Amino acid sequence: MNVVFEEEGHTYTNTETSELYISATTLLRDYHEPFDSIGAATRVSKREGVEMQFILDLWQRQNDEANVKGTFIHKIIEDHLTGQLTRDHPKILKLVKQFDAIQKDHVLPRYTEIHSEKVLWNHDHKLAGMADIIYDYKDGFIIGDIKTNKKFNFYSAYNDYMRAPVGHLHHCQFNEYCLQLSLYAFMREELTQTTCKGLVVYYYDPTLSDFVAYHLNYMKSEIELLINHYTSSKIKS
Repeated sequence: MNVVFEEEGHTYTNTETSELYISATTLLRDYHEPFDSIGAATRVSKREGVEMQFILDLWQRQNDEANVKGTFIHKIIEDHLTGQLTRDHPKILKLVKQFDAIQKDHVLPRYTEIHSEKVLWNHDHKLAGMADIIYDYKDGFIIGDIKTNKKFNFYSAYNDYMRAPVGHLHHCQFNEYCLQLSLYAFMREELTQTTCKGLVVYYYDPTLSDFVAYHLNYMKSEIELLINHYTSSKIKS
């Protein structure tokens, strides 16, 4: 009994029961406050003396451009890892060379298999997600992920925190990614009965035009709290 990802609609479906599973990113999104774009744009518009809609439109264009760039980088690395890369443009070859260098320096050698865009799931809680990279070893695995966002913060500049039951964590990229990859690791451990050996994010830093690797904490206890909270909340509703 497997779960498949459907690009159209971005859904995960149980192939036997046709049940839709909640995605890891959707679940985790419920545990932090959404970005108040209207409030932030209002403050910026007053400070800069421009219309609020101008700020919102500017942010939307920047977001669209970032998404295009992020999709491009993800696709290049996916094709490279799966042996399907056929383009030899200098910029693409440079990107691949940079990735290979950072991967060599930050992942244990001698992995037995590497997976790209691997679907993971947990039938008990109807959860699913897709890991960018999984390195399999004889005694466990490492989860890898590629991030291309504008910033990589390790704390909240506004002292914002996640929602309970992980309210002790600052709401920042570092903790968001720790939880995301930890949830992937939790599902992988359950599926394979193997042990997570590490989590690593390859962040494409726009200020450097190169990858930077960050090793993340495996927050297994937080993931168990989140899953139990999510499950109990769903039962109550």
